[in-house]
Amino acid sequence: MRWQGSCHDARLQPPRQIEVMQWYRPPLAALGVLAVQPGAQAVADAVGVSVRYVNAVLSDHDTSIMRLIQARRLERCRCALEDPNQSHRSLSEIAYGWGFSDMTHFGRRFKKAYGILPSEYQIIARRAGRGGQF
Repeated sequence: MRWQGSCHDARLQPPRQIEVMQWYRPPLAALGVLAVQPGAQAVADAVGVSVRYVNAVLSDHDTSIMRLIQARRLERCRCALEDPNQSHRSLSEIAYGWGFSDMTHFGRRFKKAYGILPSEYQIIARRAGRGGQF
């Protein structure tokens, strides 16, 4: 399965991609990453460049600012599903809270990213939270 590791594990990445990741993370963090649902323009403004420039830089790595934002939202949802302190929250509450407005779209994106449906992931995470193995 592709979702191995905790929410805090750093995955090994090529050096150039690490540079790009370091470049976009501060503006996302400065905007309260996704809790306020920033768009591409808000992120570009926080860095002081245009959306076109951001996407031109990121296109060398086959990504865009919106793909990065979506990846962070998915990561935050996954972490919320793993968090025993959030086990009382429904799947839709978590998804909507991190900026997804369509549960079908969220489910497809989550499965593509982690190889498992979010509802299945939630069940496994809840079992693990009760002393089972994740």
